[in-house]
Amino acid sequence: MLEDERALLEGSMSSNDEGALFQIANRFDLRHKDGKQLDDYGDEYLDWIFYWYLATVNLIGDLRAREEADQSGTPG
Repeated sequence: MLEDERALLEGSMSSNDEGALFQIANRFDLRHKDGKQLDDYGDEYLDWIFYWYLATVNLIGDLRAREEADQSGTPG
């Protein structure tokens, strides 16, 4: 989902913020599992990361709804 909406995020966030968002997904032992990721953090951080990314998915939905409202002329 995040990769599919990367262009939307790039247009809505600073490049540093957008880069940090994907850096967390790519550098920590969450996604690729190729041995290069950081894995020396406790399992309690998984809840934090889960809810942070859930909030990011919600943000994407809100940005997409605003974009669609702007295109249709409907107040958002």
